[in-house]
Amino acid sequence: MDMHFAFLGDSIESVVEISVEAKHSSEMKISTLTSGLDDEIALYDGTFCGSGTIVRHFIAVRLLGELHISSKLDGSLYSWTFKPGVGILKAPAHPVSDLTQFVASGAPAAMTYG
Repeated sequence: MDMHFAFLGDSIESVVEISVEAKHSSEMKISTLTSGLDDEIALYDGTFCGSGTIVRHFIAVRLLGELHISSKLDGSLYSWTFKPGVGILKAPAHPVSDLTQFVASGAPAAMTYG
């Protein structure tokens, strides 16, 4: 288990949850970056087929910061940006390819996509 620690003043706890439904096996890499940390946090790196929640992590996000989630699926890159109290700032314009369902959410509820 790889753990990163940093003190982030004026921050809130957020839940990053990724649920997917894939009809065939797909290579998937999911990471996140939050304001105040220089390193990406790897959330998932592997092959997935089926349905369910594959990622559920708690991450601190600065109140005036942003939470960035990136997903690389079979060579294609998708990204989301959430801001506490605002919601989604950026999301893929098209559905994530090869998946019948891909839900990325960052809590609190005002930061939900999917």
